[in-house]
Amino acid sequence: MQDAAFYFVVAAVYALVGAVLSVAYYAAPKLRSEPVFHAMTLLVMVLACLVVALGATAEFETFGAFHRGLELFLFAGATLLYVPVIVYLMLHYWGLLIECILSPGSRKESQRAPQGRREEWQRIQACLETLAVDPTSAPTHEKLGDLYTGMGFLDSAVYQYQKAANWMETGYGQASVLYKAARVLIEKKSDVRGSLGILRRIVRLYPKSFFAAYARRVINQYEAHEAVRNAPRLPEDQPPKQDPTSSWPSA
Repeated sequence: MQDAAFYFVVAAVYALVGAVLSVAYYAAPKLRSEPVFHAMTLLVMVLACLVVALGATAEFETFGAFHRGLELFLFAGATLLYVPVIVYLMLHYWGLLIECILSPGSRKESQRAPQGRREEWQRIQACLETLAVDPTSAPTHEKLGDLYTGMGFLDSAVYQYQKAANWMETGYGQASVLYKAARVLIEKKSDVRGSLGILRRIVRLYPKSFFAAYARRVINQYEAHEAVRNAPRLPEDQPPKQDPTSSWPSA
């Protein structure tokens, strides 16, 4: 009877472990999505099964037919508590396998994107903290503009580039950040009109630079386009007027 009681205790502990795992997977969605927790779950399940199996093997010969049947019944009943965990792991990894087959590489990109986004926000926070201490830091304004550009906050990026230019001394660095601001407006926002003030500032301050050549080209194209668009047009059904002198006889 002591051997039977010992096995019943082992079976109860085995069942308790299964119940705890099932509750953990049900109550902790974030935890159950972690591969490390999956590996620990499998390890605990294997160890629990080994302990029960070894206990049953050691005492199997001492039990009668009734006790052996009861032992198998308890083991089967306790194993049912592990079924939710087993089903979840099977469905989870089956879904990952199907995803890898149908769209290879998509999972890696989805895992990298949130991590990269989080790092960018941390860098933005660091820049803002630096500017809170020293709002005249032109490199920090420029770095913040680069971060905003990468994240798609284009108006904020242009503002930071202009702030950087305002705190810089005249030179290549100032021309460069003004050029960045203009390109964000022109190439990413398609707002050529909004970039004209920056472009004219580049031409005025750095007339012989590459940046000024780019600025002049954009300004000239814009002005030519506006001249064509604003030119008066004759009604389509009215023929153009002819020069009356064209009908005079030649001498």
